[in-house]
Amino acid sequence: MPHHHYDIAILGAGLAGNLLARQLRQTFPHLTVGMFEKRESTSYKVGESTVEVTGDYLIRRLGLETYLTEHHLVKNGLRFFFDQENRQAPLIDMSEIGGIERPFFKSYQLDRSRLETDLQKMNQEDGVDLHLGCAVSDVQLSSNSSPHQFFVGTKTKKTHVQSRWLIDASGRSSILARQENLRTPESHHTLAAVWGRFRNVTNIDKVGPEAFRQRVHGTSRYTSTNHFCYPGYWIWFIALGQNIVSVGIVMERQGSWQDSLRKADGFLNFLKQHHAPWSLLQEAELLDIGSFQHLTYGTRQYFSPNRWGLTGEAAAFTDPFYSPGSDFIALENDLLTNMIRYEEEGKSIPKLHQLIDRSNAYMHFRYEASMRLYRNLYSLFGSYELLKLKWQLDFPSYYHIWLSEFMQDLHLNEEF
Repeated sequence: MPHHHYDIAILGAGLAGNLLARQLRQTFPHLTVGMFEKRESTSYKVGESTVEVTGDYLIRRLGLETYLTEHHLVKNGLRFFFDQENRQAPLIDMSEIGGIERPFFKSYQLDRSRLETDLQKMNQEDGVDLHLGCAVSDVQLSSNSSPHQFFVGTKTKKTHVQSRWLIDASGRSSILARQENLRTPESHHTLAAVWGRFRNVTNIDKVGPEAFRQRVHGTSRYTSTNHFCYPGYWIWFIALGQNIVSVGIVMERQGSWQDSLRKADGFLNFLKQHHAPWSLLQEAELLDIGSFQHLTYGTRQYFSPNRWGLTGEAAAFTDPFYSPGSDFIALENDLLTNMIRYEEEGKSIPKLHQLIDRSNAYMHFRYEASMRLYRNLYSLFGSYELLKLKWQLDFPSYYHIWLSEFMQDLHLNEEF
């Protein structure tokens, strides 16, 4: 039976795993990195919208600014629209919250399939040993200094793998979380989502009179992450480039959610009940559809002193309303890289364990801080007056606390 040994093995070659692999190779070029993905090719995924912590991580930490600017859309912030009670207001008459100039700090709207394909190629060229079409099984986590072990199988062979560090970046498959019973359901914030990609969506920047465009000083609404907000749910429009727009619904399960929304007819019929969003889809073609019945969940543990950890949706997911998913990837990847740095620098085992304990506590804190933005608030999402007040608190908090902290690398400072 073939055998491989790596310093670091990453389970999953999606966004979280690829970004971590790139970061590890740039930080520790002497360490071997293996990445294992059950799919043979990348596919369309949600999670296309990023915000500024992720932007800083992608630019400053990973050196991807030129690539992202050339192949993806630079985002014009978050934008929120509010309807009449009958959901029939014309777009140009809706109340609106959003910026009137380009944000100072960059973020992006990503074609996830293209990005992951390109990152896989970049990582292979940088020395990552990438294995596609490999199903991981029989994971045996080490409880001492011996290596972790698992098997990967293809259609033709099975390979035994050992690694000093093992990182789960397998997304909602959550290989380690399920095996170790780490998943914690979010019983008080239960959301479902359905989404699809559309071609030929009307460009919102070309709608209405000049006065409508000048209301935002001529900046682009099309490249914003647009939220149409209603009591108990919201509808997103996210441009991805190449005439493709992602459109989705996030809704409280105890509200108007029905499983029929997960089918194309139910999805489109629901959108038709909303005049302004549907007006942008009159000439559009639905390309595909996807859904999650349960969006939000936590984890009992992010990182282990036994040299394993979770990143991205393999660990936890809060709520997509403010697009924080990739921010959590940035934080978790930074913290994992910092733990490996401690070991590489010869820090004592008690020091490494102390760092891992603090990193776990920090991520639990960040998860709870994020959840407090959303719990018990969906019923208020239809109110322009209340959301404007919330926006005036949440946005400065994000910039002056979370973004400022990340840009100064304070999340990597143990004393902080």
